[in-house]
Amino acid sequence: MSETVERIIKEIRDGEYENALKDASWEVYRELSPLRECVLNWYPFDKQRDFLVISSGYGALVGLFCRKGRRVVVLEESSRRAHYIRERYRNEKNLTVLTGKPAQAFFEGKFDYVYVEEMPENAVKLDHMLMEVQPYLKENGRLLFVCENRFGMRSWCGVPDTVSRIPFAALRGTEGTGLLTKADLIGLLKRNSWIGSYRLYYPFPDAFLTQAVYTDEYLPERSIRDRVIPYYTEEQKQCLVCLENEISDKLIENRVFSVFANSFLVECSPKDFQEDVIFAALSLDRGRKNGFATVIRADKTVQKQILYPEGKECLRATYDNQKELIDRGIACVPQIWKERSIEMPFVEEKPLIKHLKEQFVADRKKVDSIFEQLYANILRSSEGVDFKDCALKGSTLTEQNAGTVLKRAYLDMIPYNCFWRDGEIVFYDQEFVKENYPAKYVLFRALRYTYEYIPEAEKLIPLQHYKEKFGLSELWELFEKEEAAFIEKNRNYEIYSSFYGWASVSKERVTRNNKKLMQEAGAEKKEGGQEEKSKESGAYYFPKRTYTIDLYKRDYRLNEIKKVQMELLKELDRVCTQMGLAYCAFYGTLLGCVRHKGYVPWDDDMDVAMSRHDYDKLVEQAPQLFRKQYFLQTPENDEGCFYGGYSKLRDSTTTGLEERNKGNRCHQGIWIDIFPLDNIPQNMKEKERQSEKIRFYQRLLIKRSYPDKRMLWDLSEREEEDYCRLGAIFTRQELCERLHETLADKRYEDSPRVAVMTRYQPCTPCTEYERNDFEYLINMPFEDFTVPVPVGYEACLKADYGDDYCLYPAVADRKPHHRAWYDVKKPYTEYLNIRKEK
Repeated sequence: MSETVERIIKEIRDGEYENALKDASWEVYRELSPLRECVLNWYPFDKQRDFLVISSGYGALVGLFCRKGRRVVVLEESSRRAHYIRERYRNEKNLTVLTGKPAQAFFEGKFDYVYVEEMPENAVKLDHMLMEVQPYLKENGRLLFVCENRFGMRSWCGVPDTVSRIPFAALRGTEGTGLLTKADLIGLLKRNSWIGSYRLYYPFPDAFLTQAVYTDEYLPERSIRDRVIPYYTEEQKQCLVCLENEISDKLIENRVFSVFANSFLVECSPKDFQEDVIFAALSLDRGRKNGFATVIRADKTVQKQILYPEGKECLRATYDNQKELIDRGIACVPQIWKERSIEMPFVEEKPLIKHLKEQFVADRKKVDSIFEQLYANILRSSEGVDFKDCALKGSTLTEQNAGTVLKRAYLDMIPYNCFWRDGEIVFYDQEFVKENYPAKYVLFRALRYTYEYIPEAEKLIPLQHYKEKFGLSELWELFEKEEAAFIEKNRNYEIYSSFYGWASVSKERVTRNNKKLMQEAGAEKKEGGQEEKSKESGAYYFPKRTYTIDLYKRDYRLNEIKKVQMELLKELDRVCTQMGLAYCAFYGTLLGCVRHKGYVPWDDDMDVAMSRHDYDKLVEQAPQLFRKQYFLQTPENDEGCFYGGYSKLRDSTTTGLEERNKGNRCHQGIWIDIFPLDNIPQNMKEKERQSEKIRFYQRLLIKRSYPDKRMLWDLSEREEEDYCRLGAIFTRQELCERLHETLADKRYEDSPRVAVMTRYQPCTPCTEYERNDFEYLINMPFEDFTVPVPVGYEACLKADYGDDYCLYPAVADRKPHHRAWYDVKKPYTEYLNIRKEK
């Protein structure tokens, strides 16, 4: 991979590597991404000082030191890498790049700062490094280096350490890793004779792509999820058995957060030194013009600093925005303009978002009054303009529902960017402004991010309450689309696509990895085999290939399948409309609606959901209403296949032969899935009993459908044989009826939560949703059609795909779900006959 890095350095003469990072590998990203600088770009380097860099790469931080220092010397052991560091920073006049080892080097004078790039892997290497660099450090100089933590959160989540590359090896202390814990590191620093003072920083999520830096003087109180996006490379995702976000809150609560930091940034010196920075938040992913560091200093001042000279204009605009709010009588944190930063006092009061979290539980009426006060401030923040001048356009936005259109809409007037002081909202950091925008859009942002930060809020005060209270119901969908476009532009998703791909990890994948640990990966092996090919036009065996968006657009075979599925959807829509039944897009189809306005590019199926009442009515009365080529397949009317209690609408003129159905005489046209939503018991014991009963009848039905195939990989072969024998005692109709009775248990009709329980999930509890999320449906575009989606679609997507559902998965995860033989031009019956003859 070093060849790729070298080629990019050679080809890009101006040093702007951002465009080379699009869909880049981790190795390229690690060496060339400007995000690498975030581990130290906040550090208060004294101006006009001398730097020594002990390099072990291609100079990821050298540009930062050149901007900060008077003289920078890089010592790189590899002559090849040294050559490319010179090439990369050819325009820097204060840089000298030498080849050699620290023990071989001779310098004129000592250095104010020594930065060692290679992380010491164990105590011996750390002692050796400290001994080697000490002669080059001035008496008041600082040594800076990074250590990987043996007990880092990632290690507990299954991510291999960088030394052994084996999951959990660091925790066990095996494979000769020797990685250091926090206590180990402190002990070694204390024992070293020349170190007079030291300090630890905790960069999160790590020291490679740092987004926040904590210290023992400033640790998170409850969560870091509003500041830090964990990420995992494709290699790491294969081993994940837990996500950092799932455990970090509890580590904070138990006051052991720093013990489990993934990396330690170490600062040490021969002399005592005073702490300066106690916290830093970084935002370089927004580009040079909008990249800032927000730094909290030990003297209780806060500075918002530019990271590049290009950011000065945006910084000044932020200062002026807040000044304008003060001029209009809105309370703001005092600020002082400095040449490269805005300085503010440290505010002891709670951020409004944390105050709201407490009030949702303690006093719901107070929550209402807070949002009313917030909206009143938004309305006072700027003069209004006529609706005809409104810059936001949309068919649902009218003069009647738009409300006040602000000449300047301050987008950061949300609970994240203000404090609660003696019953008053005090704002700060007002960076973004939209000209001629509805005040309701700012309020929408305030509500949206409040409910995102406080997920339990929906149970206490449904978001729909505020949509209705402030007249946002009709506008919510339009505002969501506008916000998605704003975030995509602001966050440079296209340039940083690799990072956001690594940041996207589905819970399903983590669950699969857990199953592997329980030796339940046999099913995947069973489904393996060589890709089948056919010379017949329109037929092919669908491989689990990796997709980029551009590749998907050119894949006519995948798109032909989608055309058939779209016709199936339109037929379902026609019949449901005729019968007065409601359905909605669900699972990946819902995600496609929201994120792509159509299919998820690499998806090969379509899912819809219905209430149990409407679903049963569809199954009972609709079959005769579908046109001749369509077949509504259920467990009751097609014995050759098992679908757990849900149904498929199939096209009889096509073929979709799934791997598991080889040899089975059931309808196998291309399909879409239709899932019923059933009520979930609130009592945990009742819920467990219902789940066990559902699994029992599903297993019996599976073995009725596939008596000669190994299907129940969650059970031993002997247990599966027992289910096969037991299933023969009942008729298929009896099993279907008992499964239906258990799924649609009328005792739980008043439950506030629902779930799809018809999918066979032996080891994973089914995902639960709030009934209120399906209270009514709204329409969204899907390809060339419009489909209904649940009003609480955002909560549904978060439940299924996590908080980062809008982020693209890694390129390697962009794969179709099914292994099947597809033919859009031949009916499945021809393939069944061919196979029978053979």
